[in-house]
Amino acid sequence: MIIKEFKESSPFVKSNFQNVNKILDRAKEALGVSLDSDFARKIGILPSTLTNWRKRGTINYPLLIAKCKGTSLDWLITGSCENKPATLNTAEPSTDRENLRISYLENQISELFTLYHEKLDQKQLTGQLVEIPLFTHLLPDGSYNDPGQVDRYMAVSKEFIRDTNVTFAIRLPDNSMAGEGFMQNDLLIVDTGLPVRDRCLAVVMHKGLQSLKKLFLREGKLYISPGQNKEELIQVCLGKDFRILGIVWKVVREFY
Repeated sequence: MIIKEFKESSPFVKSNFQNVNKILDRAKEALGVSLDSDFARKIGILPSTLTNWRKRGTINYPLLIAKCKGTSLDWLITGSCENKPATLNTAEPSTDRENLRISYLENQISELFTLYHEKLDQKQLTGQLVEIPLFTHLLPDGSYNDPGQVDRYMAVSKEFIRDTNVTFAIRLPDNSMAGEGFMQNDLLIVDTGLPVRDRCLAVVMHKGLQSLKKLFLREGKLYISPGQNKEELIQVCLGKDFRILGIVWKVVREFY
């Protein structure tokens, strides 16, 4: 009769809720425990799993029968008094049971301790990060303040940022600045609020073309390097033909 109730496709068999609760209560009696939490630990499942069994009216019968080995199946499943064993498969002596409980609690405390410190470390790390816009290429119109142009946002250390409201990141698209020590795919942290300093690197718009230029200050006048290893400097004036979009504040480079 019992074997016919099993489904080959799943170890879980659905019964009505009243029968399930009675079967589980008899299993608890057979194992010598009274609390659901002790019973769940005894048969190797989570307390939440046991709760779901009761709510859904399902039981993993093969597991339950294996754990209640030595107990009459007729009594366990049907509750037949005539088949109730005189001596059930009771729990370990109280000292062994207490030792198991202590061991279980120690493991729980250890897991909680580890989880707490992992969360704490994560919180401390998160507190050291800020998000800034990242552009994977130079924008032809220089509209780095337009949220619609942002490729994505990236988290960086606060040490790299002076002010998040005036900072964005951009990947160097080529090796045009190799002569100045900057390589393709370098991540440039650009600050739009910094003043110009002699020999600083800036994202500029010059005669309608955007590029990275090293800026030079000579007797209060502003110059840029023409590039391509040319030594002479070109004087520029801030205005329609020349705009500074931001000063490179930090550079992040990947070595692998």
